[in-house]
Amino acid sequence: MNLSKPIYTDEEELMQLALHAVDHGKREDAIEHLMSLIRMEPDNAMAHYFLAGLQAEKQDFQSALIETERAVSLDPELHIAVYQLGYLHLCFGRAEEAKSVWKSLDALNESDPLFLFKRGLLHWVDGDLEACVRDLESGMVINSNEPLNDQIRSILGNVEKAQDALLAPAVGQVPSRSALSHQGNH
Repeated sequence: MNLSKPIYTDEEELMQLALHAVDHGKREDAIEHLMSLIRMEPDNAMAHYFLAGLQAEKQDFQSALIETERAVSLDPELHIAVYQLGYLHLCFGRAEEAKSVWKSLDALNESDPLFLFKRGLLHWVDGDLEACVRDLESGMVINSNEPLNDQIRSILGNVEKAQDALLAPAVGQVPSRSALSHQGNH
């Protein structure tokens, strides 16, 4: 018997241990606790969702997608997981899948940050960067989930880069002689 690894029998205790491990920067321990919890209680949507978040932090986005899909299939009302599943689909370049997943968030209203984040990202997909920024910023104002706000800040940085790229002339590109000679002929 391995005495270095205690055996836990209480699902709630495992969840608390996982959260404690995250709070103390012990991500691998948290993953181990969540995996034990999932073995004990495979239909625990929150455990799958938290595990997905830790996998995403490790840049294991495929595993994060799988775990988030599992969380949503177990609890379609776990709106944060629904939002993150759509976001992961966007990260994989699958906008149609994101739109499909996010349909359930349409039941939320503009006082819910997840609704605003979803709508903002859909504006980005549609190329309306101003509406994207407006919704993402409005969502951050009413959102109390700081890690999610950090994610949105990162997205906003990417949106701002996209806006700058659209507004700035292409650096290093000199118009051809034929383009210059045809400018006055329109």
